[in-house]
Amino acid sequence: MSKRTDMVAQLIQREASAIIQHELGDPHIGFVTITDVKVSPDLRHADLYVSVLGASAEVADTLKHLKRALGYIRRLIAPRLDLRYVPRLGIVHDDTELKAERIERLIDDLHGDAGERESGQDPRDGSD
Repeated sequence: MSKRTDMVAQLIQREASAIIQHELGDPHIGFVTITDVKVSPDLRHADLYVSVLGASAEVADTLKHLKRALGYIRRLIAPRLDLRYVPRLGIVHDDTELKAERIERLIDDLHGDAGERESGQDPRDGSD
């Protein structure tokens, strides 16, 4: 990305985060963090990468309501940006943290199995 698109992405991230946290009154929108913003080179479209805390049903509900609120968020951002065109906003669920936790659990399980084998126990034999 160019320096300008990076600056626009940072500004959109800061303003959209503030709007979601302080100005949206929707009780269906849970704890949301904007982890990244990707802006198209022509500055006409911006994808907000969001991480949502909660169970899968809560995450899905939050994402659905966030998508519905994008027009409102865009209208609130417009006067805060010094751009000819305000980018159309999109939502992308960022589940990187969930994937990282899953990988850590798998690694821990592998290390646990290796430790049991070193101590002479085979985790597959079912004996303690």
